[in-house]
Amino acid sequence: MALQFILGSARSGKTDFIYDQMIKDSMEHEDEEFFFIVPDQSTLNAQKQLVTRHPRHGTFNIDVVGFFRLTYRVFEELSYIPKDLLEDEGKSMVIRKIMEQHKEELKVFASSMKKQGFIDELKSFFAEVYQYDVSMEDLKKITDGMKEEGLRSKMEDILLVMENFEDYIVEFEQPETAACAQLTDDGLINNNDRIPVLDHETVIPVKHSLFYKDALIFDQLKSRTVALKHKESGHGILVTFPDFNYLGVWSSANDGPFVALEPWSGTSTCSDEDDVFEHKRGVRFLEPEEHETLSFVIEIL
Repeated sequence: MALQFILGSARSGKTDFIYDQMIKDSMEHEDEEFFFIVPDQSTLNAQKQLVTRHPRHGTFNIDVVGFFRLTYRVFEELSYIPKDLLEDEGKSMVIRKIMEQHKEELKVFASSMKKQGFIDELKSFFAEVYQYDVSMEDLKKITDGMKEEGLRSKMEDILLVMENFEDYIVEFEQPETAACAQLTDDGLINNNDRIPVLDHETVIPVKHSLFYKDALIFDQLKSRTVALKHKESGHGILVTFPDFNYLGVWSSANDGPFVALEPWSGTSTCSDEDDVFEHKRGVRFLEPEEHETLSFVIEIL
């Protein structure tokens, strides 16, 4: 069906037409599923309208969804698990910690970092940089071309804070040789397409480019302890995960200011798997009333 626009002035019957057409199409094609997309705050009212207007006062093949719920329906169809993002408070803590560690090097922001609202403004700036896919290289070129000294100094402080991300390493307890599976365009894990990450090594230097193609998925590790720490001070976190066979290491693909270490008991769908849930890698089976506890420990270094 082609995309159709319903145009008209206010109170000309556009909404009534859409409801009536939706009901008509759903009754004529009862074996098909229809999505009625409305603003998130309007889903309840739309459901009431459909039930009231429908000749049977009910329907099983019209799903009223807002955009938020629709995204999860799409994720479910693709077997995609949305990643947990760092909350605003966490982002502020990361920025403040980096600035405290480098306050002697900051030319302008050292005196401003404790002012109310300053960290929030800086966080908003970083968010816009990531949102519009402005790379570090772009910012450096812009900074190099600035002639006004005050503005140039501010940009150099911003670059210092952003570049500090790459002062960290991921360190395993044992030397590892690992190649991580890549993701297909559909978000499936392709175990036949791997990139080498470790070659009898224990350390991965953290760089934004590591995550440009999504997460690093480790499925053949000997180590059950991994650290994310500053390469000079040694401060960071240590994660011990004896009950998990997989480890996901990821950040946002747009130069996000964080790295996540996630022990996994399984992975999302692989390209060589079918749609039978029981056939997926890492699935654990429990008998009725049987219990299993998996745990990991996080230590602050």
